Amino acid sequence: MGIDLNGVQGAIGNVIKKTDTGHIAEIEIDGKQFTGRDVREKLKLTSTDFQLTKTGNKVQAVTVGSGHDVGMSQYGAEGMAREGKQQNKSSPIITKEHKSVK
Repeated sequence: MGIDLNGVQGAIGNVIKKTDTGHIAEIEIDGKQFTGRDVREKLKLTSTDFQLTKTGNKVQAVTVGSGHDVGMSQYGAEGMAREGKQQNKSSPIITKEHKSVK
């Protein structure tokens, strides 16, 4: 990521913007701006809802949940599909999770 954490202890980064669901949309670390997705992918985190802290020489990432913050539960979708609710074009699985889909 090209950042220098020497001399940093405690919380890492300043959240600039959050999504409507409270996940990190933009964060500044060491004077550089990243999207939450960039950090999630670079650090192989499970979510963009994360906190980074440094203690000594160790960096700890704590995440809440998993996924991409798009609102679709993979487990819920699988359960609905197993119940036969998956249909052709306007699947109830998609329309339940994404209200803008008709």
